[in-house]
Amino acid sequence: MKFVSKFFLLSILLIPVLINAQDKSLLLNSPKSDVFMQGFYWNSPPGGIWWDSLKALSTRLSSAGFSSIWFPSSSKWAGGGLSMGYDPYDHYDFCDYNQKGSRETRFGSKTELKSAIDAFHDVGMQVFADAVVRHMMGGEQKVPYECRPLHNGNYIVPDSAYMLFQYPSGSGRFKKTAASFYPNSVNCWVDPLFVQTDPIFRFGEWLDHNKQSVKDSLIAWGNYLRNELGYDGFRLDAVKSINPAFMAQWINGSNPGGYAVAELWGSMSEIGNWLQVAKYQNGANVAMFDFPLRYFLRDMCNTTNGGFNMNNLDGAGLVNAGFSGFDVSTFLENHDFDRKGWDGTIDTGHDPVIYNKDLGYAYIMFAEGRPSVFFKDYIDFGLSGKIDTLIWIRQNFLGGEPPKERA
Repeated sequence: MKFVSKFFLLSILLIPVLINAQDKSLLLNSPKSDVFMQGFYWNSPPGGIWWDSLKALSTRLSSAGFSSIWFPSSSKWAGGGLSMGYDPYDHYDFCDYNQKGSRETRFGSKTELKSAIDAFHDVGMQVFADAVVRHMMGGEQKVPYECRPLHNGNYIVPDSAYMLFQYPSGSGRFKKTAASFYPNSVNCWVDPLFVQTDPIFRFGEWLDHNKQSVKDSLIAWGNYLRNELGYDGFRLDAVKSINPAFMAQWINGSNPGGYAVAELWGSMSEIGNWLQVAKYQNGANVAMFDFPLRYFLRDMCNTTNGGFNMNNLDGAGLVNAGFSGFDVSTFLENHDFDRKGWDGTIDTGHDPVIYNKDLGYAYIMFAEGRPSVFFKDYIDFGLSGKIDTLIWIRQNFLGGEPPKERA
């Protein structure tokens, strides 16, 4: 079944023929734009075929001018071979162990993962890991919380939760107990993020970032992703629920010299305040996804009756609000807005751009900020030709080179 699925997926992707070593050398040294691709979508095809499918796209994306690609989360998850990677279980199981119902993840094996990363490096592209550092799911045993702080008399931590992570059939590394999670006997206080964050962002059990042992272990894991697997940078998941000072420590310890972009699904002020602490007070090299701009672009593209006021774009997004373009990553679509899976099922929160996507991509390609292209838009929805042209214009006429920090 794995062979059939691979054949089907690769055929619909229209993968170009293999190129020789000389052509790869040309791609390795060819100029690249600053544009990167989100290399997956929500409920991408299961069956362990995804790493190989991305590998087969490496030459095509490099020749189009993409400088980088963002891979889905690659550690073992509570959902095993069916999970999309946002329910982390064993940080150090990269398909080495048969646990949670599978050896491979949804996307493939460790060998296939490393081969895909190497393939992109061979053609001069970087690969970003999806780093989930706040919550955990799928513990082996339910154990009591070490403490139960109250919030305004009406928020009570449950008696117990699945917080024992010993990995008896797995890596055995970075084990966790109730002491590893918030709240605990050392940090038994009300974390405002825990009680104020929208419930959609608060699921699973939260690692206690205030404990030095947890900080050190997460930084060591980040270094493993960089040094052992070969990732070049990070997309940071759900930082709205993460103290930006801790996130800065993690970035500085795990990602020296690498690119990092953070997902904070919130208001302009929330994004700005988080960036101020992480980057300008604590020295982390991090950019922010431009969620405010994305909503404007959605309305512009989906308003097909001519009723959208284009003047609204003058003040739209982070750059127009005064953010440096070096601090911003722009996007039109991602896996949280387009929630339609490979099999046609649609999950809660589906809010895609449906019409005139070429207008949205034209805007972000011709604007400040580092653009991200959504996999389905480029491959499934037939926008690759237009996007390739926009990347070429950006690269050759608009100064769209990989970002460098201002002196």
